[in-house]
Amino acid sequence: MYGYRESYVTQYFLVETKLMKTMPNIRYLHLIIENHDIQRKIQKGVCGSTSENKESLANRALEIQTEIRAHRKSFQFQIRLLYFIFRNAVDARVTTNYTNGLSSYSSTFMRPYGYTNNYYFHAIAVRIFSSGLYSFTSNSTFDIYGSFHRYPVDITIPSQSMITDDYYNGGDRQFQINIDLQSNQTYVLIVSTYSPNVTGLFTIIVEGPSNVELIHNDYFVLETTTTTTIRPMITSNYLGFLSSDNLQFNRPTSNSDNHYYQAIEITATVSDTYIFMSSSTFGIYGYFYENSFDPYYSNRNLIASNDDDGDNTQFRINVTLQFQRKYILVITSFGYNITGAFLIKAIGPTPLLFTPINQIKSYYGDSLSCSSSTFSRWGSTNDHGCYFYQANRIEISMNGFYTFFDNSSMDTVGYLYSDSFDPSRPYQNLITSNHGDFNYLHLGISYTLQSTGSYILVVTTRRENVQGSFQITAVGPSSSSHPIPQC
Repeated sequence: MYGYRESYVTQYFLVETKLMKTMPNIRYLHLIIENHDIQRKIQKGVCGSTSENKESLANRALEIQTEIRAHRKSFQFQIRLLYFIFRNAVDARVTTNYTNGLSSYSSTFMRPYGYTNNYYFHAIAVRIFSSGLYSFTSNSTFDIYGSFHRYPVDITIPSQSMITDDYYNGGDRQFQINIDLQSNQTYVLIVSTYSPNVTGLFTIIVEGPSNVELIHNDYFVLETTTTTTIRPMITSNYLGFLSSDNLQFNRPTSNSDNHYYQAIEITATVSDTYIFMSSSTFGIYGYFYENSFDPYYSNRNLIASNDDDGDNTQFRINVTLQFQRKYILVITSFGYNITGAFLIKAIGPTPLLFTPINQIKSYYGDSLSCSSSTFSRWGSTNDHGCYFYQANRIEISMNGFYTFFDNSSMDTVGYLYSDSFDPSRPYQNLITSNHGDFNYLHLGISYTLQSTGSYILVVTTRRENVQGSFQITAVGPSSSSHPIPQC
């Protein structure tokens, strides 16, 4: 205990006051005993035995009491008294506790000095009221990791704002971070794990010269720009599966059409940059398309792709999405005929809606023979008009993007018309065509169809006078009724 001596007549005792409730670091106050108490103790011989000493002490005590009464209500005296209280307060450290947890629903990132994007984390905004040295110690059942950052934090590059980190100084696989903090700044404590994919509860114990405000923080910078923009960070998840029931295609940069895929429509309610990361047991590929995805022209409308930026052969795609635009994320494998489960995590300012695009197959088979009608593909005398063809009316029940392709051994060509087809005028009402360039020599047509529309698919061959059977497969959001031969 610290005390202030005024000769031999001033004594102190310890009292608790209401000030402790508003200023936690002041535990005890040292107050002056008034004159009548001093005189009573003097008479008992506490402060001396000679009459000269007693008289001198009594006079001094009276002077002190007179000064207190004269200045008790003055501002100057109150300031002196407060200074006296602060100078003689017992120094104390205040403890603040914060408890929360990491779960499979927590956001993930690549922590500083980590090697994967699969570290769950919990971010805490830290605000203090008195500058000084603070200690942050963890208490958990798992091997924990903590890092201290300046605000704001770019969660894609957390080391950029990091001040310090630790994972073992607290003993028993716990962190302890001792750091000087300023009261006029905001900091972020990121609680994560030493190993990836670990969950559990934790408590953070803070000791320092004042109380500490600890608030779960959801706001980060998602990309570095010339103008710092602070955005909330929200994680959206989608769990899917590639199986033998999925369609296959020839993905970009591949030379095989034996890649199973799943197409997912992505809906964003806020225009901004989003991060997409995969997690699976196989080498995975991600492709981002705008407006539509055509599995037979897989480079068309492609805006972003990746296969290994997320490490462990996982993709990581940073892409800017616009509100009221249509985007399709296509998930496939690096190798051929690969199946398995996958998880997609999207990080951005708002939740994203993942809608799997159901691909329904419909089949129709027929043949071209000498009894089939013929026409001139070019509509002129450039050929002899000896292309066998069959015209089939297409009926669908749902609007959407449809693809028609042929798996036959013939070199087939397709034409899609609206309303009607006139073989003498092959370019009239023509919507789109495939002149044998799809999949090298086979028919393949993709187009967005309306359920109220009337469409005709014409199947013919690349060369004249070719006969043989064909099988048309229609893929889209609804089944396509068996086309009706028109002629």
